[in-house]
Amino acid sequence: MLLCTLMLSSGCSDSYDDAAIKEQLADLERRMEAAETVLRAYNNHLYIVSVTELNDGYEITFSDGSKATIRNGKDGADGKDGANGKDGADGTNGTNGTDGKSLIQTIVPGKSGVTFTLTDGTTFSIPLITPLSQIHQVNFVPRYDDGRATVSYSSAADSRLDIDFRISPHEAAAALKDCWAEYCSIEAVETEGRSTVKNLPIKKCTIDEKMGVLAMEAAAENLGASFFAGAATAAVVLVISDGLTTLSSDYVHLTKVKVAAEPDPTPTPDPVADGRSYIFDLSALPEIHIELSLSEWNRLLAAYDADMNTDEYIHCDARFIKEETTHAITDAGLRLRGNTSRRRPEGNSGEQHKASGTDWRHVHFMLNLRKYVKDDAHTIGGVRKIHLKWCKDDPTYVREMYCYNLFRRYGIETGILTSYCRLWLKVQGDARETYFGVYEMLESIDEQYLKARTTLFGDAGHNLWKCGYGADLSSIDDHLFVSDDDAGTANWAYVLKTNTENYAAAKTQLVDFIQKLRGKSDESLRAWIPTVCNVELLLKTYAVNVAVGMWDDYWVNKNNYYIYFNSSDQYTYQFFFIPYDYDNTLGTSNIIDAGRQDPLNWGNSGHPLIQRLLRFPEYRKIYVDALNELCASDELFKMEGSVARIKGWQQLIISHISNDTGEDMSISDRPASWSNHSEYRLMDTGANNFFKVKKSSIPAN
Repeated sequence: MLLCTLMLSSGCSDSYDDAAIKEQLADLERRMEAAETVLRAYNNHLYIVSVTELNDGYEITFSDGSKATIRNGKDGADGKDGANGKDGADGTNGTNGTDGKSLIQTIVPGKSGVTFTLTDGTTFSIPLITPLSQIHQVNFVPRYDDGRATVSYSSAADSRLDIDFRISPHEAAAALKDCWAEYCSIEAVETEGRSTVKNLPIKKCTIDEKMGVLAMEAAAENLGASFFAGAATAAVVLVISDGLTTLSSDYVHLTKVKVAAEPDPTPTPDPVADGRSYIFDLSALPEIHIELSLSEWNRLLAAYDADMNTDEYIHCDARFIKEETTHAITDAGLRLRGNTSRRRPEGNSGEQHKASGTDWRHVHFMLNLRKYVKDDAHTIGGVRKIHLKWCKDDPTYVREMYCYNLFRRYGIETGILTSYCRLWLKVQGDARETYFGVYEMLESIDEQYLKARTTLFGDAGHNLWKCGYGADLSSIDDHLFVSDDDAGTANWAYVLKTNTENYAAAKTQLVDFIQKLRGKSDESLRAWIPTVCNVELLLKTYAVNVAVGMWDDYWVNKNNYYIYFNSSDQYTYQFFFIPYDYDNTLGTSNIIDAGRQDPLNWGNSGHPLIQRLLRFPEYRKIYVDALNELCASDELFKMEGSVARIKGWQQLIISHISNDTGEDMSISDRPASWSNHSEYRLMDTGANNFFKVKKSSIPAN
């Protein structure tokens, strides 16, 4: 403790020394100025930036740049000798001057500030500036679009949390550079049980001083076995505290990602050499079991409520079981699919999952085995995605299966692979799995689809477009085109699905193709089209399309197809037409009569791709010959062979149709209830048999 004496009076003497009085007054003025600086700093809520110890006191610097120097108080000077007494008597010595009285009596520097005591006993403190006093806010910065922080693990002991936080203002982040280990902690809590807070030791903190971001790595083992087993969910909060000031972020929900442990030097080969033929096997009926946490399922329901077209994935575990062999995939991704068929898989808007009395509904799903963990263990023989589709509006359970199978039988390699499965889903906490019944498994049209067909496509690394309603290959209005990166959940005519970093060039290429297709003279088109397209493959593809009565297609409804350009060069490429979405076929129709419509005038003349090609006799012959070839073979579209194939598929699945949703519980030979021609049948070989009616509409060779 330091006494700070402020001289308010001088020692008594018989006469005054003018120089001594001036010195005392100057010292008094300095002490008063120092006291006023301290009191002004206190009243203005300033901080102390530094306290410098002097030989006889302290120099204190405040946050506004002002300074106060407070020195030790000094004893008053000795009084001078009194004058000689009369009659020889000596005068007595003058008494010593009294100690100067102080305005600031004491100061005590401390860890968090300086405490001042005035002469009247008043005590107050002015805080020191600390790293935390400069920070106003701490916010989580997500690395991924699910808005969560990721715990990667191969086991609980080998796990880590990677998480980022932004400091505001960003300049304040630098103050934590040398003290984050002392001041920062990450605390975790179970989101459902609200169990005891667990500390996750921070192993590393990298500070981006320019952006104000703390990139942290913490050991995650303390989250506990239940978290890593999927039986519990957790959230974390960053707490920054120096004992005087405490700041914290909001709670951040965690997701976990299974990663491979150190690779085995002699790994076991994948038992499935060709996942495509293994999964898409029409002679088998494998099982798919999907399990997910309550919080993830509720997150999917909430995402649908916010936007029914949501493409948000949730975390799940999946098992694919075929012929007593189980392929287990941990931490896969699951999302909803569909366009007009998309709906809520459970309950009403705003409701969360009900463990009993659940109002389940059939919906389409996309199961992405490699969504969160990008390794070969998260595939089945190289297959990464499986489109799980319920037979909406198809009481026969065969329409889409038949169509894609027919493409493949006819050598149209652009057709996707398909097969059936039985689907179960379990939300953790439910008493049992929910059986969704028989679903179709469809090959996803994406980069892997292209790579699996390099014999056909050549280079698989270029421009794949998904074409939805409005894609007439005639209009080139700018609002029709978009990159998948920017598409959001809206419906677009043309969406670039691959090579999106080169969107501008890809769009220019497609627009140029459209302009030539609609703008060239007949003879110019006749010469140009075979240089950029395998016309025979295109017309045979369309012969299958028309044979099965696909009205919701390019030609009729400017909808439902993909196109692929196998080069990014604007002028030099091969163009491929890829058939897509064949559930509304084989007599289920709208707009036209899909059984009796003239195949040579199938759709809208304003959709030029097929209409213009059929003007040329050689191309019309390819198309008509293909239609007749299809109808002549039992292995293709002929009624007898088609009925036999359909009967075999229905026999495979019929005992597994009944399901826990209560929907689509039987097989019936009729089109969709909304079809404009309800008379068509597939299994009944009478006058309204679709295969028979369609054959009668096809022109002779």
